[in-house]
Amino acid sequence: MAVRLGTEGWRGVIGDDFTLPNARAFARGVARWLWERDQAGRGVVVGYDTRFLSDRVAVEVAGILTRAGIPVRLCSHPVPTPVLSFAVRDLGAAAGLMVTASHNPPEYNGIKVKGPHGGPLFGPELATLEAALARRRPLPASPRLRPEPYDPDPAYLTHLGGLVPLPLLARAGFGIVIDPMHGAARNYLRRLLRPYGLRVRQIRSSADPRFGGVSPEPVAANLAPLKRAVRSCGAAVGLATDGDGDRLGVIDAGGRFVSPQLVYALLLDYLARERNLRGGVVKTVSTTGMIDRLADRYGLTLYQTPVGFKHISRLFMDGKAVIGGEESGGVGLSPHLPERDGLLAGLLLLEALVVRGQPLSALLEELEQVTGPHHYCRRDVRLPAGQARLASRALARLAATPEALPPSLAGRPVRGVETLDGLKLHFANGGWVLFRSSGTEPVIRLYAEAPSAGEVNRLLEAGEELLLGRPGARRAGGTYHGTPERRGAPCPSSSGSSSWSSSC
Repeated sequence: MAVRLGTEGWRGVIGDDFTLPNARAFARGVARWLWERDQAGRGVVVGYDTRFLSDRVAVEVAGILTRAGIPVRLCSHPVPTPVLSFAVRDLGAAAGLMVTASHNPPEYNGIKVKGPHGGPLFGPELATLEAALARRRPLPASPRLRPEPYDPDPAYLTHLGGLVPLPLLARAGFGIVIDPMHGAARNYLRRLLRPYGLRVRQIRSSADPRFGGVSPEPVAANLAPLKRAVRSCGAAVGLATDGDGDRLGVIDAGGRFVSPQLVYALLLDYLARERNLRGGVVKTVSTTGMIDRLADRYGLTLYQTPVGFKHISRLFMDGKAVIGGEESGGVGLSPHLPERDGLLAGLLLLEALVVRGQPLSALLEELEQVTGPHHYCRRDVRLPAGQARLASRALARLAATPEALPPSLAGRPVRGVETLDGLKLHFANGGWVLFRSSGTEPVIRLYAEAPSAGEVNRLLEAGEELLLGRPGARRAGGTYHGTPERRGAPCPSSSGSSSWSSSC
């Protein structure tokens, strides 16, 4: 099978790249990889999400591995990726295979590969797996071995209960709406919270391979049902998880989307202030400068990585960082897993609301007083394949010759240039703009942060014109704004229970 692995495994369009024959070939390659590394005896944990074909592919993959003499624990129901990752480490398995395409549109599926540490594979491991996938060396035969059904939930939920003081959350005097977006994380947060008397409503909880007609990505454009549910129930907060449960989206009491950037900053501020978090903090190059200011405020070592949570995971594994986050909604803590986990992030946010005793809007206002105003936006510029390649080359040339850059952008003098991942221009007021080519799509991504929303928009317009030589290129549908809306009435208080209707 000729397949090039991405940052976390393999994915493709169902019926095109992602087919049962290709999944079988992938499983044989994984089996070959484990035997070549003398790791086959430790076994594999296989999990799957709610997508079309996921359960069937998981059974096929498990069967191929066991016929090759590799013990398999096959999850007995759809599970979030963090649950699969925890099971791999908890059971001492050699690897985990998670059948999922994460937040991608419904027509996609794939297989994530987890190492024995419960996180993504790193450079050398990926290279040896790719080589094993390309070989045709025969495998051992073990016709009597069968996959063992396994429920990973009890161990995972007990572990989460040791990280977050669930009895403390019983003090919450507010309602919560949970939106798993028809994905694999359905029912998990509700199961954790309801025994403590919290008022929890769950929406979009059925296992729907079409995800209700939207991509299971918890961005503002996809969370209209959660916004409505939070407002209609008078809830304090809405928590959404993506298709495989490793990302978190948040809605405040006024029905406004809260940027993942703000959520990460809020969690870091809470853990450092209230839990005395100490150690390294890591963020990707596209993540907010609020993290820099908070790390400086609390005397924490800050690391910056290229985009991709695997880089954060590597620092977790090396013992250099205890918390890490990225702009797309992934937050992780090394005492838990070298991996992001939307369920843990949601519980920690609830803990912050209970301990601080204030609505989310007040916590965000307090955070802004500490870090200063930060407005953020990402723009995806979709181009024809040939033009995207030309734009990527132009970006590479600019990164290689920063002296050729203009001295200012949108009237702001350029004070520094970074080329860690793409091209990032820093300005005197703390603002920045980042240009990156997508590794999987004909898309150029532009990210910008500045003290005002107007300046962010001007930076993006000027950046697009600089890169493409003209304004107004067609933009991808995935464009989103990272700053919560500030129009209209102030966010209402979420304290008290009188506005929480019995139907919720």
